[in-house]
Amino acid sequence: MCIIIPLTHIDLNDDALRQLLCHFHNINVVTSKGIPVELRLENLKPRSKEIFTLLLSEKKINPFVLDLFQFHGEHTSSGHFKYVRFNNKSANPTYEDAINPIHIQQFDEVWNHIKLIYSDKKYTCLCPNWLFSNHLTSSIALNYFSTACKEVYLSVDITKSQINGIILSIDDV
Repeated sequence: MCIIIPLTHIDLNDDALRQLLCHFHNINVVTSKGIPVELRLENLKPRSKEIFTLLLSEKKINPFVLDLFQFHGEHTSSGHFKYVRFNNKSANPTYEDAINPIHIQQFDEVWNHIKLIYSDKKYTCLCPNWLFSNHLTSSIALNYFSTACKEVYLSVDITKSQINGIILSIDDV
């Protein structure tokens, strides 16, 4: 797994960033014309994985983050995709009725951070570990994004029923 962090508004000498970097074996800085544009983090260190697993078992992970990245199953791709639009102004009433838009103040900090990182873009794409199923209606993150974003799209591998990406508009509602 590779974690990509755009460096749009992040200082490479930031203490919080340094605290994150120490958990990975492979850290690569991608540059464009000599300017750092993104970080790529790979190979989580074994001790860091143990700590994360412990936090997970003690339910000390933010439920928003957990909802985005927890998955039990195997990821494979058929290459056959469709896009499904979700939001509180959806043109397709079937999906609009299925999602309960909610606003959770504690998630605003996470969303504001994501928006800051991608502020030079119109959309951002997150890669949650979700299956395309009726269980999505209870997703805290999807319900939150349907309130916080003007547009929310899911990239769905229709053969495997897996979500390959969630595309979020950065513009404020």
